[in-house]
This record gives sequence, structure tokens and C-alpha cells, in this order.
Amino acid sequence: MVLPSLLLALLVRQYEPAKTWFGPQEVVFNVQYAGNPYDPAVNDVKVRFVNDNGLTVERTAFFDHGAWRTLLVAPLPGRYKATLIHNGRPSMEEPIPSVIVLDQKLPHGFVRRNKLNLNRLSYDDGGALFPFGFNLGWQTPGMAPMEDEIKKMAQAGLTWTRIWADDWDDKNPWWPHDEPFPIKDQLWRKALDRWGKITAACDDAGIDYQFVLFNGGAFSGEKGAEWAKNPWNVANGGFLKSADDFFTDPEAKRRAKMWVRYAVARWCGDPHLFAWELFDDVESTDAARDGRWKEIADWHKEMADTIRSLDPYGRAITTSSDLSHQEVWGSVDFYQPHFHDDSLPSTFATTTLPPDKPGFAGEFGPAHDLGDKERSFVNDVVWQSIRQNRAGAAMYWPWSRVEKLNLMPQFQTWARIISQSSVAQHPLGSAMAVTSTVGQADGLRDINWVMVRLRGADGKAPKLSWSGMIEGTWNATSFNLESGETTNDVAIAKGPKLQLSKVKGQDVVLWLQVSD
Repeated sequence: MVLPSLLLALLVRQYEPAKTWFGPQEVVFNVQYAGNPYDPAVNDVKVRFVNDNGLTVERTAFFDHGAWRTLLVAPLPGRYKATLIHNGRPSMEEPIPSVIVLDQKLPHGFVRRNKLNLNRLSYDDGGALFPFGFNLGWQTPGMAPMEDEIKKMAQAGLTWTRIWADDWDDKNPWWPHDEPFPIKDQLWRKALDRWGKITAACDDAGIDYQFVLFNGGAFSGEKGAEWAKNPWNVANGGFLKSADDFFTDPEAKRRAKMWVRYAVARWCGDPHLFAWELFDDVESTDAARDGRWKEIADWHKEMADTIRSLDPYGRAITTSSDLSHQEVWGSVDFYQPHFHDDSLPSTFATTTLPPDKPGFAGEFGPAHDLGDKERSFVNDVVWQSIRQNRAGAAMYWPWSRVEKLNLMPQFQTWARIISQSSVAQHPLGSAMAVTSTVGQADGLRDINWVMVRLRGADGKAPKLSWSGMIEGTWNATSFNLESGETTNDVAIAKGPKLQLSKVKGQDVVLWLQVSD
């Protein structure tokens, strides 16, 4: 049964045709037009690119510090001449530079939903990915600047982070802190500049970022939430009588689309944009608590459709919400629920996500600061999420505790495990029971490849067994979750039992693969 399964796996993994992209390169037009530069009903500005062979592509432009700009990524390399199109009419303004040259191929292309392996995301070139990192939602007082934290994440081998457009650290473009209410019908430039610096830091570090466009607290009247201070609230000179109306009010939707349009125009061509996230914790809004889920689902569809109409690269879209309301998830590309509870390690062992599209936990954390116990808590949740073999590992939420509890070395070890074990290359892997003569073990297997977590080996030489084991020689790599130390071994499977040499550490992850 092994050979047919292997052939099937290879066919599945290689079937999707690869896509290639070249760029990015930016062009600038030093021109201004009367009226609101962020409102496409007033200023619909695009850039038309034509290469030397006549290929024509069009991109939405964005306004930034007195000029119109756009970033081009194209399916073919070469020289491209740009023309500014204002409200449907070509402009005579010359671009800077006059001609751009796309000669750099994107290493992988963009992240999108894998059409064949429904549990996974993949790159345009067909390459597999299994993201791992932690949240970095906003600038936490007392911590290093977010740009420095992003560098640390990259140095530790992490690949993913998630950032909010919140107001309290100046990233909500509709919530100015240096202008009086009522807010003008324009995006706040300080927030746009803040996003520009953070995304540039991600680009420099090679960290993929998930862009959270709206957050639930801004439209929640619960204690500690933000609706009472929201500039769209009529009490502050705004236009919404109730937070519930955010999802249906025409003016709220018009402004939401202005922000979506700007974000897509500016960042859709960024190779390190992982995905668009429409909402953080939409279940925390007043509308959700009042049962207005159809309106919330309709809003999600309308905004997702808006992004898809604007984004020429078809970047992945998600949201974060209660999984029980499937109507919300129908218009997005992957699931991303959040989990916050002290009992998560046992919960994750049995948690499943709907099988019709990819998914992974965008946030996880205990309900309380667990102190010294948080390290084992993180190990247990990350491991169980890997065993689920979804689109990525579960992503830690309380990032301030990464520094406080010195968790970065632990995340670095997990990043090495994920990278070196090539779990991204095994979408067909499944959780399995493992018997060990020493300690406790469980695992994930895919034909001739296995990951096992072994606890309590106490330096002894255990024998492992599992259903379907292939007899013969296995290469084994052991990752010590306590010290980060890596050791290599050669193991013999016979009987079927796989004999390991001395295992260093009380808590290790083993990567085993049949020797060629």
C-alpha cells in the first residue's frame, strides 16, 4: 500500500501549475488634484503600464505626501512605461523614473489557497509553506520599537506576524490623535506613515505580515472597549448613532472601502504581505452580541469582493470570528479562529477546523500569565497544532511575554523544527499514536516521514512503534525543547519497532525519515 500512496502524494503535490512574478518597482507622479485624494468618487487614479512587447497592465495608485504612487509586480520581466490615468483620462504628467525595469523574479510569488491540498496555503510557484511566528499587534509601552521586534523575530527564524490597524498606537487611519473631532473625510496621514515604516521593517527582515484592517473593540460598547471614544460615534461629532450600525450604514461602508482601497493599492504588491484580515474578533462587536450575524456576513462578502476587485494578485483574505457562524467564513480564503484559555493544551489535542479550506489559530494564549509554566504551555499548544497539520502552527498572542519570560529561544527552536523537518512538504500527514518503551510519545506521519514528540526519555534509548512503520534504516534528528540542542542519529526499524540511541533531554521532538 505504500507505493500507490506515495505516487498519489507526488501527483497531488506537483499538479498545480506554477506562476511567476517580477518586481516590485515603484513609479511616482508628482501631481495633485483638487478634492479628497482618498475618495475614488472624486479622484479615481490608476497607472497603466505597457512593456516593450505591448503587454498592458493597470494598477490602482495611492496618494502619499503630495504625489501619486504605485508598485508594479508583473507576470513578465522587461521594461515598462507608465501613464497616469485620472478619472478615466490619461495624464501628461511624466513618471519618475520614466521607465522601470522588472528584472528580479519574486522567489516564490504570493501566498494563496492551495486548490488541491485543502488544508494548506501555498506560493504561486507551487512551493509549500507552513508559517510560524507570533502576533505583534501594536506597540506595547516599555517594549522596543515594533521595527526592532520584527528584526528579532527574523533573527530567530520566524516567518510570520500579525499587525492591527488599531488606534492606540496610531495605526487606525480613521482615528487621528492630533486633529480635532469631527474627523475629516480623509485618511489620517500619520497612520499611513506608521504603516509604511512597519511594513518596510517586515520587508527588510523577510517577515510575512498579516494586515488586520478593522478591530472589534472599535465598535464595541463593552467596558474597556473603544466605542465611547470612536470618532464615528455621534457623541464625538461622528455619524453613527450605534456601534451596531457599522456593518450597514452607507457612510460607514463608504469610508471602510476608502481604507480598503488605499491599503490594497499601497501594499498588494508587497511580497511580504501574507494576507488581508478583514476583522479581528468580529464576535466582540455590539452587532454580533445583538445577533446581527447576517449583516456581519453580508459586510464581509462586500469587503472581500471589494478587495478582490482591486487586488490584481488575488492575495488571500481571512477574518477572525467564532467558528459557529459559518456564514461569516464563506467569503474568505482560510479560517483563523482565536483560542484563549489555560486548558488549551488539552483542547488543541482534540480541536478540529472545518475541512473545506485551510486554517490555523491566529491567536492562542492562556487566560492568565502562567509565569514559569508558560513555556510548557506554549510547547504543548504549538506541538498539538502541528499534529493537526493545518495551514500553519498556532500563533502566540501575548507578545509582551516573549520578552518578559524569555520565550524567544523557545520560538527559535520551534522555527528550526518546522524548517528542518520540512513539515510544509507533507500536507497529507496525519496524527498518529506512538508507543514508546520510555516516556510518552505521539506523532505525525506521512508515508516515509515522521515527527514524534517524546517526553520523559530521561537520557535512555527508547524503542518506538506505530502503525504502518516502514522497516529499514531511518535518519533521525532530535530537537531538545529545553536547551535547543540538535542531535543526529541513525535508527533501525524492525519488528516493527524503531530503536533510537540515547535521547538527550526530557522533552524532545524527533524528525525521522527513511534513509535513501
